[in-house]
Amino acid sequence: VPSMAGGEAEYVYLPIADALKTPGFRVCLFAAVIEIGAAFRSRGTDFTLTLRIADQSRTSGISVTFFANNTALLPCVRSSGDIISLHNVVV
Repeated sequence: VPSMAGGEAEYVYLPIADALKTPGFRVCLFAAVIEIGAAFRSRGTDFTLTLRIADQSRTSGISVTFFANNTALLPCVRSSGDIISLHNVVV
């Protein structure tokens, strides 16, 4: 959730467990990638990629699905253990 402090966006990151308690709200997350799915074309015109991410508050993780009209716009995750920063995610 960005706020303006001195003209720059300042993000407040929530633990995954806390984010899950705020359905419908936009949140920011820092998490480790624990599973990487393959990018593929959705039933529409977009491409989709699903990652499983975890943090200390939820070690079992949650699935996060990304959509983009081009695979180059999907997150570039190289391996499990990579850290990802997500902004304005609706839970």
